[in-house]
Amino acid sequence: MLAVAAVVTATAGSAARCVLAQTTSPDARRTAPTAAAGELRPATGRAGIGEAGAAWEDMILLQAMRYLLLSSAQLQQLLPIARAANRQLSSLQLREEQVLESIRRIAIRQRDALAAGQKASLREQAEAISMRQSAQRFRSEAEESIVSMSLARLVRVLTPKQVERAFLLEQGMTPEGESREPALLDPPSGFIAGAFGGGLMPGIKGPPGVFTHSGTPGNPPNLAQQLLEAQTQLSMLQHVVAEPIPPGAVGGAIFHAGDGQPPAVFRFGNPAEAPLVDLPPGIEVMDEDAFRQRMADEARVLSGQVNDLRRRLFNPEGSVRPEQYEALLRPLARRLFLSTRFQGVLENRLRVKEAREERGSESDGN
Repeated sequence: MLAVAAVVTATAGSAARCVLAQTTSPDARRTAPTAAAGELRPATGRAGIGEAGAAWEDMILLQAMRYLLLSSAQLQQLLPIARAANRQLSSLQLREEQVLESIRRIAIRQRDALAAGQKASLREQAEAISMRQSAQRFRSEAEESIVSMSLARLVRVLTPKQVERAFLLEQGMTPEGESREPALLDPPSGFIAGAFGGGLMPGIKGPPGVFTHSGTPGNPPNLAQQLLEAQTQLSMLQHVVAEPIPPGAVGGAIFHAGDGQPPAVFRFGNPAEAPLVDLPPGIEVMDEDAFRQRMADEARVLSGQVNDLRRRLFNPEGSVRPEQYEALLRPLARRLFLSTRFQGVLENRLRVKEAREERGSESDGN
């Protein structure tokens, strides 16, 4: 397995590119779009986007429910979770409205004073900033509480195969034999959470190519953690193989083969400008074709490992504990239960199902 160190710089006027650079912040994730920095977000899910946006949100939530193959019984189980989340979001919204009203009053006083040629109150301005920052921290903590509460119940609702479908969606992939669903796979939809959907999956730790066996004596290893790490590394390698090196860029990659084998290096651009340490003589220097072949070989190995982990983790007859699925389902829980429209969509869907079943029963009786 390889371990890679790589840096790429670009010529003036072109965007900097990074090849084989892995950011492993546990907080990196793709969720619904957030407000601009320093701005309080509305607590009404994806509010403020108008009637068209609300209709789109309802449509995409229904699409997600259909994609997950949720049964009527599962929809019934999800409804109280959505209602509990909505109650907390409503309370959060009320709190934020009070904060915004206080900030509004301060802003009006400061505006009027400045317009009249008077000195502004620096104390009041600092107070408003402090209120805004405190509200943002409170929202972040409240959202994490909602997600954690919802996630603990969600993992006991979905089947292993449904968890697998959620994992594929979060990685921007489509189940074998099915058509791609453009609305769900559009990154702004908030369902994509994989390495190249706006941040690595949370919880990825350790150097590339090294799986974290987090099991303890008497307990099985965390297969979900291993799958997340392997899939992230695989996506990165596949991305590198498919992407051309940007014109004018310089840099390279060092491959550590392990087992006492000497490392190999790939450099591109002007070697004098490539930001890699000086290498001792005798180390293999690869050309671009050899580099891409090495990447493709590593991707094939990782692909096999990913498939094996998926078979073990999502086996309907397996003995994987529901808690192991939490890392895989956290992005989905965040996306669903932080949308205040989810409760209404669930309720409407259940009413339609019940009406359809009633009509079917009446038809059978006749």
